[in-house]
Amino acid sequence: MKVLKGIGKGLFWLVVLALLTAPVYLIYRISNEEMKQYEPKPVPVFRETAYGEIVRAKRMDVSETVTLSGVCTSDTYVYTDLRQRDLQNARWYIREGDEVQAGQPIALLNGEEILSEQTGIIREINAYAKTPYVKVQLLEPVEIECNVDAKTLKTLERSRESLCTEEGEAVSLTYVALTKNGDGSTKIRLRVDSDAYAFGAEVKELSLFTGNRFLSALVLNAKCLYEKEIGSGEWYARRVTEDGAFLEEVKVEVGYRSDPYVCISGVNEGDCFDTGYRAVVGGGAYE
Repeated sequence: MKVLKGIGKGLFWLVVLALLTAPVYLIYRISNEEMKQYEPKPVPVFRETAYGEIVRAKRMDVSETVTLSGVCTSDTYVYTDLRQRDLQNARWYIREGDEVQAGQPIALLNGEEILSEQTGIIREINAYAKTPYVKVQLLEPVEIECNVDAKTLKTLERSRESLCTEEGEAVSLTYVALTKNGDGSTKIRLRVDSDAYAFGAEVKELSLFTGNRFLSALVLNAKCLYEKEIGSGEWYARRVTEDGAFLEEVKVEVGYRSDPYVCISGVNEGDCFDTGYRAVVGGGAYE
């Protein structure tokens, strides 16, 4: 009986102790939960990544090219001499800017039709001068008229003996204006040994090979290059890891361009670069 009384007494005091400590424990747990509300949340780690396609600097054989755009035209003109005719009473069927065919009537004089001697565009009707004539621009041979910057013009003049298209068609530089346009460009005309170009057609992109070739050159996609200040002539590329994590901005030296690649120095073969960062910073494109 004494043993049972002892056990009962022990249990009694355990219950009393539990009842006394329970509120303290509950207060402790509630305090901890409240304190957690004020604990600073972990700061997320932001990693700057690539904005465009990731490409590598690599080595390849490069053929120097220039890319032009322009309009097909002709620099050949002929004159129909009308000096032996009294044109005061002539009735003209055509006006400047009209296209005519050889043998097409262009005027009626004293019941007799005056016929065009050539196929082309009427550029001038000089009917009342002392020596009247009709000036016609022929539709061939076709030349491509372009406006180019000083760098492109220098390249074309240096390589005028070896210019050709991607298809191997010979290209001749037939005209270079003596004065510059208002924007600093120069008007030129090129003649391509091909029947693929028609008078009046627009040529959006004509790639010409200059004949210069560079073996095993280190190149980078031109989309990777940008200027921090447009017109500064200082070019940069944004180096990243294979999965696009930013590493560093690299200042580079650039050379010949062969779309879409640019010969380059200042980086290592195999380094990865971001093609989309130029659009973010608004830097000038390497042309």
